Formats: sequence, structure tokens, C-alpha cells
Amino acid sequence: MATKLSDVLEQESSGIMFPFKTAVKSVKTEQQVYTPTDGIMSVTGRAYEGPDATITYGSEEQGYPRQLKEIEKGVLPQFDQTQFADKGKGKIETSAPDVLPVDTTTTTDDDKPIMDPCPVGFKLDPVKKICVPIEKKESDRQKGPTNPPRNIGPMANAVSQVADAIKKQGGLYKDGQFKETVTLEIDNSSILSNFGLLGKFIDEAFIKGPADKKFLELFGNRVEEGKDIFTPKYGDEIIVSKTKDGKVKATFNQKGKERFDRFATKESLAGNLASTQKKDANGNIILGPNGQPMIQGPISVTPMGTTGGSSPSKQSPSYKIKDGKVVYDKPKKKISTKTFASRRKAMMRDRTKTPTGVNRPGR
Repeated sequence: MATKLSDVLEQESSGIMFPFKTAVKSVKTEQQVYTPTDGIMSVTGRAYEGPDATITYGSEEQGYPRQLKEIEKGVLPQFDQTQFADKGKGKIETSAPDVLPVDTTTTTDDDKPIMDPCPVGFKLDPVKKICVPIEKKESDRQKGPTNPPRNIGPMANAVSQVADAIKKQGGLYKDGQFKETVTLEIDNSSILSNFGLLGKFIDEAFIKGPADKKFLELFGNRVEEGKDIFTPKYGDEIIVSKTKDGKVKATFNQKGKERFDRFATKESLAGNLASTQKKDANGNIILGPNGQPMIQGPISVTPMGTTGGSSPSKQSPSYKIKDGKVVYDKPKKKISTKTFASRRKAMMRDRTKTPTGVNRPGR
């Protein structure tokens, strides 16, 4: 009887699980293992074809330069060794690195601000410790004014157009004689009109045409859309029209002159006239605290030569131009009705008195 546990287990397994004892052949589980170099290493004595150098890097003292080292004998033993350099004699080529410029400026932590405190267009002066303007190159500086004087609005443009017309004809009264009614020719054409038909077309379409329209509609009411026929806005004071040949004419009587001078002075006081806008050293308009252009003299602008009053007889005496100067005519002294009557009575009393002071008897 089996006493050992191993014997018991052997009997039970033989009788129950494996009742038939048969010789079973053992199975071999060996696997052929190949390495990646088996194909190369199996080549023996053949000529080597491929790169003739390997990549290496220099020492730390050299700055780890990239090097190409020639293949030496023993590195690839499976090939013909006669074509390789002797061991330790392979050539080494070092590629030249890019030489970067060395920054020799020395800065301290005290000179470097934590953040730039200066606004755009300024930089911090390290010596003065204040913000100073960044100097611009001559090419970056804009030449000429950025906000030059100019007429603002249609009425300001009309004042300038009338002033130009007066200057062009040699004065409001070119013959030197005062006239109650004057007619001016307003020319809004530009230099483009001198360059043939194409220039005239462009000038009429984009410069003269729009300027004429604004001037005519400023002082007249268009009768019919598309036609240059206008009724006056200010009665017979200012009458505007456009002739068949495209010329704009404006007629002013004495009240119309005074009204126009009031328009001109109002535009000047509003800062809309280029001729009276104040400029700085760079030729730019100087703006006031309210953003309106500041003005310079004269306060009153009178292209028509009036004082802008409402009474032509008192405010606009007749004058003529003599030797380049304005000479006003002396107004005639008028005698009132009351003064004439009182003088007549006095004369009658003198005639009725006698030499001794006694009244003559009536005849």
C-alpha cells in the first residue's frame, strides 16, 4: 500500500484519469530566432557599397561639433576590409558652425524697467528716467500739414467763389464808379478743363458741375428738376442763373451785397472760412477747446465792401477808386421840412420890420 502522498497521487491518476498507459512522445517547442543583422552578417568578404563615414560629435570643450568619421577596419567585419581605413586612422571632418555676433552691451537689472511705462510714440530715457518722444527718421516724417485750412460747408465755398470772381475781374467796381447793381461771373472750373475734351468732361462731371449746382441751389430755387432755371430765394437782392454756355452768373443789388457780406462774416466767425482760420507753425488749423477752428482777423469779412447794415443810404455811401485807394463821396446835407418852414417865418418877420424897429403897416 502506498504511504507517500506522491505514490497515492500517481496511483489515482493512473487508474482514473489515464487508465491506459501509453508512451507519449515529447513535443519540442524550440523556435528559430532571427536578428535584424542576420542578412548583413551573413555577407562575408563582399565589397561594401554605402556611406563611407559615420556621424559623431566632438567633446564638450569643443562645443559638441558635428563630425563625419571615415569608416575604419573592424566596424563592418562582414565586408572586404581592404577598402576601409586602418583602425585609428580614419579621417574626421568637422562642419563649421555659424558664427553668431556676440552682444557686448552690458545691462544691469536696475536699468531694465519691469514694464514700459511710456505711451505709444515715447520711450523711457535711462538717464533722465522720463518718457521722451521717439525720434522719427526723415523718411518717416510727413511733409506738409495734416489739417490745412479749408472752406467748410457750401456757404463758405460760395464766399470764396465770389471773392475769387471779384479779384479776377479787377475789383467789384473795375471802372472805379460805384454801381447799385453788380453782376459777377462765377468760374468753378479746374485746371483739368485745359486738357482737351476728356479733361473738360472730367472737370464738368466731378468738379465744376457739382460746385455750380451747390452755388445755384444755395441762392436760388430750381424751377424744374434737370433744368438750370432758378427763382431767387432773396427776392431781387441776389439773382443767380446759368447761361447756355455753362457760365454761372450772380447779380447783387445793394441790399444783396449787404446780405452777402453778413453771410461772409457769419461763416468767418464760425471758423468755416479758410482765409481767416488760425494756423500753427506747421500750417495746421488750430482748434479751440470746443473742437471748432479758431479764427484770426479781420472779424468782419466783407467781399462786397459794405458794413453789412440794412440801410444802404446810411451804411453804404457811394465811393470810387482813385490811385488805388477808396475815396467816399461826401453825402449831401438834407434840410428837413421843419427847418425850412421855421427859416421862412423868420425871413418874413425881418421883412415887415422898420429901420427903427417898428412894424410896417400892411399894404
